[in-house]
Amino acid sequence: MCQAYDQRDDAQGKIAAMKEKNEKDARNFGEEMKELQRTLDHDEKLKNFLFHKVGELVRKSYRNAIICEDCICNLLIRHVHRRVRALSHI
Repeated sequence: MCQAYDQRDDAQGKIAAMKEKNEKDARNFGEEMKELQRTLDHDEKLKNFLFHKVGELVRKSYRNAIICEDCICNLLIRHVHRRVRALSHI
């Protein structure tokens, strides 16, 4: 009979430990998701800022010519690639 109580206590201890680990994992997951969302939001704001800034610079360079968004996007992508290559010494 004593063995059954010990086994029950062990099982209850394991269940409690698993519940605690599950709660900790859920908190960590939530925190990680918040951080990833902040990073995504920041990247989106940065992309929009750069897109508009490059558009302004291009329009100034071409004397306010009408330039399509695809052209601005392509210029931005080329600029970023050049910058990445320069920073990574490729």
